[in-house]
Amino acid sequence: MSVQTFVEKQEDSLARSIFSVSATMVGVCFTVIGILNLMIDTTRKVTFVDDLTAWDALFFMGACIVSYVAMKTPERKRRLKLEKTADIVFLLGLGLMALIGFFIVYDINLYWHKI
Repeated sequence: MSVQTFVEKQEDSLARSIFSVSATMVGVCFTVIGILNLMIDTTRKVTFVDDLTAWDALFFMGACIVSYVAMKTPERKRRLKLEKTADIVFLLGLGLMALIGFFIVYDINLYWHKI
């Protein structure tokens, strides 16, 4: 029976946390896209926010996949690189989500198309 050190437990915990939270955030992105599409149908305004949210879902999905691969990787050095990559992609997704929130709250009306 192998005994994990505190650092190894933390490393394992990071990959699991990124995996679960990023998977949840993909669902959040799809919910936001659905709500925005309802708003677009009602107001007849076409914005770029739903497009940004779709890209954000891809960031979170990427973080989810990389963290999953990290959890399945037995060698420590490669696992740490994958965890760091997943962490960076996840943080980029969070940053984009904050920007999307800013656009939604302040009703930035930049249009892709004229109706």
